Parts: sequence; C-alpha cells; structure tokens
Amino acid sequence: MEPFIIGTTYNLTTSFGIKILGDHIFICGGSSGTLFHFSLSSKKLIHRFHNYLSSDATFLNHLAIEHETGDILIVDSTDPTVWKVKGVQLGNSTIDRPLEAYLDLTDKVVYEAGLNGNGMAFLPRGQYIVL
Repeated sequence: MEPFIIGTTYNLTTSFGIKILGDHIFICGGSSGTLFHFSLSSKKLIHRFHNYLSSDATFLNHLAIEHETGDILIVDSTDPTVWKVKGVQLGNSTIDRPLEAYLDLTDKVVYEAGLNGNGMAFLPRGQYIVL
C-alpha cells in the first residue's frame, strides 16, 4: 500500500473530518484552520480554504456536504463558528481561498476550553444539525 498523498507537501499535517463526493476528497486540517480539496484520480490539490485564525483559536474537524448545491459546512471545535464553502466556488481555479464565516454559534452554544462541536449532518430541505 502506498500513501494517497504526502500531506506535508501541501501543509496538511493532520487530517480529521474527511468526505468524498464523486472524484473529490475534502479533508479538515484541524488547527491549521484549512479545508483541503483534492482530486481522487489525479491526487492533485485543487483548493485550500482558510479561516486565517491562529492554530490555538481554531480546530476544523468535521464537515457535511449538501449534495444538491455542493455547499460544504465545516464545524470548528474551538471557535464557535460554522464555516462554509459555496459549491460554486469549487469550480474556481484559485487554489488558496478564504472560508466564509457562515454561522456564529456564540449565542446558541456554550463553547468551553478544549474541543467542543464535533459533528454535523444535513437534513431534508437543506436544514442541518450541529452536534
């Protein structure tokens, strides 16, 4: 067996939430604050989406993909924010792109020291739940 990719080539030093959609694999990069997007067939990096927070202020660890729109929501276990990548952005050729702060959970969920939110799923009609 050989590695799919050598992550350090792309600054992917840890891997958490991973989802596959067609020929695409999306990987949460934990405290890097980065969502990595690779082609499964070519093994090439397509995008890196960044929240630009310091490594002690973020921990991206889970994602959910809305299959109709291709929108991706990402749970941050340190910062009370749900991040978003719009499906239409996946066709853009720029590799390094910002994550959109989609939902501020500050008034909805109490985040304590350490890791917090750790899951998400889409429900019918585009609704979602964060755990």
